[in-house]
Amino acid sequence: DEVAPRVRALSTKCLDHIALLARYQSLLTERVVPTSPSDRKGFLTSDGVAKALSELNKLPVISDAEEMLAIREDTLKWEMQALPILAKARPTFDEIAELKRCLDLILEGRSNKRAAIVADKRRNSETEAEMKLFAHTDMETICSSLYTRTKTLFSAASKWKERADPVLCVLRSFGLSLAGNEPAVASKSACMVDLKLISDLLAAYAGLGIDVSVQFDRLSAIYKAASDWSTQISTELQDASLSFEKLLAVVEDSGRSRIAGIIVRPTRGVVDTLGDLLRWYL
Repeated sequence: DEVAPRVRALSTKCLDHIALLARYQSLLTERVVPTSPSDRKGFLTSDGVAKALSELNKLPVISDAEEMLAIREDTLKWEMQALPILAKARPTFDEIAELKRCLDLILEGRSNKRAAIVADKRRNSETEAEMKLFAHTDMETICSSLYTRTKTLFSAASKWKERADPVLCVLRSFGLSLAGNEPAVASKSACMVDLKLISDLLAAYAGLGIDVSVQFDRLSAIYKAASDWSTQISTELQDASLSFEKLLAVVEDSGRSRIAGIIVRPTRGVVDTLGDLLRWYL
């Protein structure tokens, strides 16, 4: 006699939970985002999501709705993190890299809140695929411009750094202090760097929209030093008033003052050949 009422009570509670979860999932997929953040309501606000999560946390099971709410919470937190950074004229590369890292975690279904909720839960590929799709749709809808700009800035800056960092590393291997003090990667046949490559990197930096100033400042200093050397030596070599003896002194001094690791005009081969000719003549 006592069993029947208990079963009915449990059944009623179960149906209530199912109805609640279904309603939450339905609300989560309604992503009509107002233009002004202040006009957002319900599950488009951190407070609304936190309240719902608090309710679902009381249930004895982890539901898809709870996992989706966790992703939504992390998405809204990421939005708040991204807004002040992307409002800057030139955010730093480290700031954008951290934004991209957190973004990737959300899109992969491994964001902080969801990871904590499902830590002890056995995963299955179907649920994981569903959560990743939800995360992508959430990010593209709620944080569309921030999501796109973060990816664009990170991609452009990463490609620039992938070109700039090896250049500086090679120049450090030649002992050029202007390239920085970090350890150089040992190389049996480190190739010299053409000044034109540095010029191209400096020109490309202007359009990055991101601050990678350490590498930029080093490349700028190297470019200026090499350009100044080239201008000075070229001017002196073309000075018709110099005697052969003074010209040889210019050639020999140019070898000592040449910027290490840089291919710059006049090239070392040209200057060395001129020196050999002058020594032969004298």
